[in-house]
Amino acid sequence: MGPALRSGAVYFAIVFIIAFVLGVLRTLIIAPRLGETPAVLFEAPIVLAVSWFVAKWCVRQFRVPAVTHVRLTMGCVAFVMLMVAELGISSIFFDRSVPQYLAGLLSVAGALGLGSQVAFAWVPLALTWRSWSALDAVRAVHTVIYVVMATSTFVVLFAVISGATGPWLWLAAILVGIESVVFLANGLKCPLTAVAAKFGAGDGADTFLPERITRYTFRVFGPLILIAAVLAAARWGPWRIL
Repeated sequence: MGPALRSGAVYFAIVFIIAFVLGVLRTLIIAPRLGETPAVLFEAPIVLAVSWFVAKWCVRQFRVPAVTHVRLTMGCVAFVMLMVAELGISSIFFDRSVPQYLAGLLSVAGALGLGSQVAFAWVPLALTWRSWSALDAVRAVHTVIYVVMATSTFVVLFAVISGATGPWLWLAAILVGIESVVFLANGLKCPLTAVAAKFGAGDGADTFLPERITRYTFRVFGPLILIAAVLAAARWGPWRIL
């Protein structure tokens, strides 16, 4: 696991320095002329392209094997370090609290930036795509859907607790609603679990996430979605209790 940790740290450091310079240019030059969202759309592909080449260099330099959990560890290490650095910069240079920083992620520009940061974390694993089997492809798609659905659930929960609203809330709520309908219609199971099983996936091996996390999906997210629905009715329903 040593190469994954070291390569993840170096991967973060190099991309962060480059992204910081691009961020300054975006904030001072591009955003005032085009707006924040177009500026992020301009910056994100450049950062991801840089991430791809930096990750390839780190993999070669530290001899990181093309093994799923090792590459995921490399990406997760880089992602955690990136989020801590982002939070630190937000607090030190912009005097934002943690809730203010999180609220910023719910804007269109913030969500796009977060999406590119998640993609940054996936790059080390994506470098192995040519050796992927059909099962790997299904697991990759299922993992992305799982992360999106989990994030959407927490976004809706945050909104009903804080009272925050916006287009992002409608998108998250629609995604959670679609996932709930599909889950219920399929006997409280994700359809992709059966697809993965057809390609040879064992129990809990239908995503790239650890099985000890995904095994409790229904027990965790079922109650959270119900709580969110009740709080949404209490806050925005005809009685408006909250």
